[in-house]
Amino acid sequence: MSLDKLKVTVYPGGTISDTETNYQYVIKIVDEVQDTLDKPATTFTLPGKSYKNNQLIGITGQEDEINIYWNLHNDGSTDYADGSYHSTINTMAEQIKYLKNTIHDASFSASWTLVDNEGIYGTYSDPDGGLECHLKIVDIPTFSQGSPRWREATMTIIPGEMVI
Repeated sequence: MSLDKLKVTVYPGGTISDTETNYQYVIKIVDEVQDTLDKPATTFTLPGKSYKNNQLIGITGQEDEINIYWNLHNDGSTDYADGSYHSTINTMAEQIKYLKNTIHDASFSASWTLVDNEGIYGTYSDPDGGLECHLKIVDIPTFSQGSPRWREATMTIIPGEMVI
């Protein structure tokens, strides 16, 4: 497991700025970040022709999906909200509730940013300058036969600006 860190920030009002109310979640123990770029195309082949003669028609532009695989863990000292919430977020139960009820905001007017400690998506020194994105999925097992100290989790992010 890597000790690389990422931070997801939700701006419930939709405006990404340091003056906007925002809530942060630190993803501390990252297993893997899978960044998948896709450029969909539809094929058009004339009857009786080989697949080698396909005509490709682009219907949409390039798409990206970022899957973050990490482990929820309570190390006893980390505030996973990084001081952005009215109380500290430490335990696995607190993290799960915070992710489900605050970070994964139900409103389509909310905006999110993603930053990391290597500057691939944006830097910690400028969290408002991170990758603007939409938080699509947060997948956390509520109960697990695994270790009571660790819980595997997945987050799916789509880069881009939400248009309502």
